[in-house]
Parts: sequence; C-alpha cells; structure tokens
Amino acid sequence: VQWLEKMWLPLDLEGKIWIPIFAYGETLKKFSLIGQNEDTILFFIGDCPTNYQLPITSYYFPWLPRDDFWDLIDLADISALRGEISSLRGLMSGRPYLWDMYKGLGGWNQEDSRGFLDFISAKKEYAKLHDRINSGQEWNIADILSIRDDWQRVSREEIPDFRKTLEKTIDKLGFSL
Repeated sequence: VQWLEKMWLPLDLEGKIWIPIFAYGETLKKFSLIGQNEDTILFFIGDCPTNYQLPITSYYFPWLPRDDFWDLIDLADISALRGEISSLRGLMSGRPYLWDMYKGLGGWNQEDSRGFLDFISAKKEYAKLHDRINSGQEWNIADILSIRDDWQRVSREEIPDFRKTLEKTIDKLGFSL
C-alpha cells in the first residue's frame, strides 16, 4: 500500500497480479496483451509498446527513481527485466523474473544465457520462454503467467558467486557494473 500511495496509484491494485516490464524496445515490439485481464496489472518502465493502446490495467513510467524501481521488483509477482544490473536486482529480490538480455552485434549471448538458466535451475517451460524472448520471438502476458510458478528460488548466499561470474564476463567485454 505504501508504494501505491507514494506513486499516487489506486490502492485497489494491492490484491492484483503485478508485472513490471522493463524491456528493450525491440523486445516490446514482440509483446502482446494475450492473457490480460482485470486482475493483471502491467507496469511499463522506460519504454512501452507502440503497436497497440495500453489497457486501463497498465501504467507507464518513462522513468522511476532506482529505489522505487527496486521496490516495485520486490513487490511484483513476476517481472520482465532488461540488462545485467536489473537482472542482478531481480535475483536479489528472490522474486520470479524473466531476463531480456542485452543483444549486441551478434545477438544475445547464449553462453551467458545457459549459465543463467543453469544457475536458477530453470524448468523446461521457463527456459523456452526465456529463449523466445531473447531470440526476438512473440511473447505475451499468458506466457509470463504460465511460468510464474516455475521459478526456482535462488538463495541469497548463491548470489555473490553469480555476481562475480557476471562481473568477470562483463569485464571481458569492456563493460563494468
């Protein structure tokens, strides 16, 4: 309720399914509202789909302060998050999320993707959706909801090891966290 009040949003959203979507523009072009109902609330952050009008059960934030964004991830039922920093925050929250990986000149890094899927002990359906999103295929709300319960909770003790591995991989490419 406090987050809703802070964001000036209706308090009756509290009992709904929250899905923040912070995805790359190209990924959003492949996202549809199939499976949307009045109990599913979408929060688009940064970008939002341009190929259809957002329903009244969706909210668009062109920008959110980092702490408010982190709080939203912590409160969400499942998130779709882009990039390494947001993915790491998704892991730290212990909440289920899908990772929209950065796509460089050669596309998405399938080796890092496999490492991530192994790390979270992803089930087959989760891995299929992860691959569809990252390879530029169609995806929708029904897909997200279908894998929400497939998430394998990762213990907080395992996160620092994954972070070190992720940092080493990024540092090899000349980036840093």
